[in-house]
Amino acid sequence: MRYAKVTDNIVVHIANLEKDGFEAVEDSVSPGFVKASDGSFSAPPHSLENLLSNLRLKRDVLLKGSDWTGLADTALTNEVSAKWKLYRQKLRDLPKGLTTEFKIKNAVWPTKP
Repeated sequence: MRYAKVTDNIVVHIANLEKDGFEAVEDSVSPGFVKASDGSFSAPPHSLENLLSNLRLKRDVLLKGSDWTGLADTALTNEVSAKWKLYRQKLRDLPKGLTTEFKIKNAVWPTKP
């Protein structure tokens, strides 16, 4: 089971641990899913705008989860720090050039160091 932060009936964040303001959801629920009035969740309609928005939501979750790597007091070596910087830059650059449904659905996500 996972937990979702829902804002304006849209899942904006997923967590593996229970948190205040989050609700329990099925494992298949992802950022961008829509919460219906009956409490069920469904994937959003597949428009280019929605697909790109979902990609950005997922990307933003990954960026937020790696924010700690930029803190001055981390014990990362220069080499590992450089790998994290590259990973985060690839995440920020990911939406560039994704102009078709095919490109969005087949976007290549960078691998965490």
